[in-house]
Amino acid sequence: MKNNYSLYYSYPTLGDVLIVIFDNENKPTSHERKGNVEVIYNKEDIIGYNIFNIQNIIKIRSQGLIYLPSPTLVEVINSILINAKLEPLAIKQESGYVIAEVKEIKDLDDNKKLASLNIGKEIVQAYIKNKGLMIKQKVVVAKANTRLNNGALVKEGHICTEKELSVSELDEILILDDDEEVGKDFFMMEEKK
Repeated sequence: MKNNYSLYYSYPTLGDVLIVIFDNENKPTSHERKGNVEVIYNKEDIIGYNIFNIQNIIKIRSQGLIYLPSPTLVEVINSILINAKLEPLAIKQESGYVIAEVKEIKDLDDNKKLASLNIGKEIVQAYIKNKGLMIKQKVVVAKANTRLNNGALVKEGHICTEKELSVSELDEILILDDDEEVGKDFFMMEEKK
């Protein structure tokens, strides 16, 4: 099973194609079509799949990065992949986007600061440009090896903007309510009653 993957879907820009990305650092060198699945290679390594006509099987309402795909969606994808004799995907237990509390902010120079963020079981560091961020505020952090909606892979911690989280078009850090639980997956917040 493939564990480290990202899913993208945007009907207005790409048509009815679900993109599965394993590695977007390496450029595609070849591809092979297996039914409704196009396998993308970099030399011998599979770096992604394009699954065509996915809406014939399951409706997808997301636009862009699917942060935490539902088990149902992953099971449908796996059925398609297994029929094409390809390795299936693991069901994701977390999105990689967690609620954090700002513990410390260090000035590095006029334009950059380094924030220490409590994400529950660990402290992560993230560079910021925002002058308005304050200690004790709650924010959303993309942990290392999490993919952002622009396709970039986070190398260290990254404090997310509203736009990066598809909350709004504002390119400002999303500040959460004080009562949000540190370390909780941001995309599982809807379950809170």
